Amino acid sequence: MAGVLSVTVVGPGRLGRHVAGGLAAAGHTVRLVGRGEPVPPAVLTWFTLPDDALLRLPAGPGVRLHSAGALGPEVLGEHGAVLHPLMTFPPPPGAHVSATLDGAPAAVALARRLAEALGWTVIGGVQDRARYHAAAALASGHTAALFLDAVRLLASATGAGEPTAAAALLALSQASLQNAAAAGASALTGPAARGDLSTIEAHRRSLPAETIAIYDALTERIRALRS
Repeated sequence: MAGVLSVTVVGPGRLGRHVAGGLAAAGHTVRLVGRGEPVPPAVLTWFTLPDDALLRLPAGPGVRLHSAGALGPEVLGEHGAVLHPLMTFPPPPGAHVSATLDGAPAAVALARRLAEALGWTVIGGVQDRARYHAAAALASGHTAALFLDAVRLLASATGAGEPTAAAALLALSQASLQNAAAAGASALTGPAARGDLSTIEAHRRSLPAETIAIYDALTERIRALRS
């Protein structure tokens, strides 16, 4: 078929397997190479590797692409690019994937074709790499860690099992995030947003010691956002 790309994907982790399968399903030719295996010369090589492994890569031929949000395209040389999806993998069914893209013009052009084949939306490039990656971490791993703490608290407070608590809080979390995305800080609710100091103190007395500092920091942040 016209327009078929030949892509070598290095790193058969969650992201590597996902993009290899998606590109193959879109009609492109894909070779998946395991970490530590010899990387054959290729016109286009996509490294789905951890940051430290990317930093140790020797120079190589062809267009080279990586997906580490904390690193720029320069780690792959003058013909490199970084296509970073703002998503955890594998994504939930039907999830929309946005991505950022930076690098050498020829590499960016090829990476954009890969993004289109995978159904990703490229939202632009990155001016401040560390701040960009911090934003992604706050919205993903940090948010997930808070959610898991909340699940354990709800399970212990109600006697419900953690799967039941997780399902209940997932609906609440999704609605809260959707409202915040639509309305900004005005969508923030709860005792911190209302200035309900007695309820806040009751919460603090009930919390395990390792959670109080996080609760206090977020309480102050909500107050600041609502001021």
